[in-house]
Amino acid sequence: MKEIIKSIIPREKRKNIKAYIKYSKSHTTLILKNQIFKVLSDRVYDVKCISKRNRHVFCGYYDLSPNSLQDINRILLHLLPLNAEAGVSSIELATYDIAKNKYNVFYKTKAWCWQQGSRLRWGKKEDVVYFNDTDGKGDYCCRKFNLTENKIEKTINYPLYDISKSEEYGVSINFERLQKLRPGYGYTCYKKFDNNFAPKDDGLFYVDLISGERKLLISLYELSLMIDGADSGYNYLNHISISPDGNYIMFFHVWTTSKRPGWKATLCIYDLVNNMLIRLEDVDQVSHYTWKDNTTLLITGIDAKSQKGFYRVYDILHKKKEEIRSEALQRDGHPTYSRIFPGFYTDTYPNESFIQCFYFFDSLKQKKESLVELYSDPRLFEEKRCDLHPHYFNSIEAITLDTTFKRKRREIVVVYMKEKAYE
Repeated sequence: MKEIIKSIIPREKRKNIKAYIKYSKSHTTLILKNQIFKVLSDRVYDVKCISKRNRHVFCGYYDLSPNSLQDINRILLHLLPLNAEAGVSSIELATYDIAKNKYNVFYKTKAWCWQQGSRLRWGKKEDVVYFNDTDGKGDYCCRKFNLTENKIEKTINYPLYDISKSEEYGVSINFERLQKLRPGYGYTCYKKFDNNFAPKDDGLFYVDLISGERKLLISLYELSLMIDGADSGYNYLNHISISPDGNYIMFFHVWTTSKRPGWKATLCIYDLVNNMLIRLEDVDQVSHYTWKDNTTLLITGIDAKSQKGFYRVYDILHKKKEEIRSEALQRDGHPTYSRIFPGFYTDTYPNESFIQCFYFFDSLKQKKESLVELYSDPRLFEEKRCDLHPHYFNSIEAITLDTTFKRKRREIVVVYMKEKAYE
């Protein structure tokens, strides 16, 4: 019978049917129990929801702060049509004033994805933002946009994954290759894909934002030769992040495999001062990241032997790693250190009841405190799934969460924390 159903109903439609069944069962139960959205701690003093009719609303990836340094109420957003299709649909980029409940759409772009948006971010000057775009010539670029003058201030001829705080340089990768091999994280406007497992002319690029020149720091071919077996799969890069002082570039070197989950991800550092590569994790699978300081990273991942999740602190200078041993940290999440409290904010993926948890981990007490729980709509799945992606504000103890707890569309919840010491 299963084979007959498979032959009649297309795979994508079967997935949608399963998702709707999951939604019907879980949503009804949780509504009756009043568990769609719950604040779990008195550390949370206020919560605000941001949504827009007939639009998905979300910030982007968790590693970019959403709010302006000059205005704590002004955040950057992506606005997507409900039927948006990556690589086809244009989306709106906007600022939103939380206090005034006011949107200001300033640009449209096709260079976006469901997990990372357009890499929309604030510049160091007031009212200046950066985002990726299509250049109208069959390729991608990065725009520097002046919100006050409502115009493009500068066009960088390459799409950027991250930009140094000094804005002297940015880092670029092949976003089309990323999307092909990891749907939801790259762009697919032109459907360009080099079928080579590890091209010699592709990899991690340094882009001088003053001169506009680009240079290849290390190629996928070079990376593939450093680890046994990597050259037998498709190599690509993901999760690139520049250290606060701009001296190091962190990135994940990834290649496809026949074993679950279908890829292997390792942690690499490119040392710009000494022009050299440092491999910090080659054995265990790495997943997410945040900088603790200029030379220290907090990395999440899966232990190869135990198959349990981990949160580890990696020391670049001494090439050491230390695991934060806590049962609370055996599930993957998206961490960011607090400026005020000794610890970090992070989240979980949906559990069997489709509940996601946002929490704080106290590094001194080695203790987890759950802050908010939200329902995750299973009807948005695979590359369209909505992780909480906690976005930590630039200047106040507040966090935005991307969520689908109300309905089958993305919205934002702003969580405001009391700025006092944890007892």
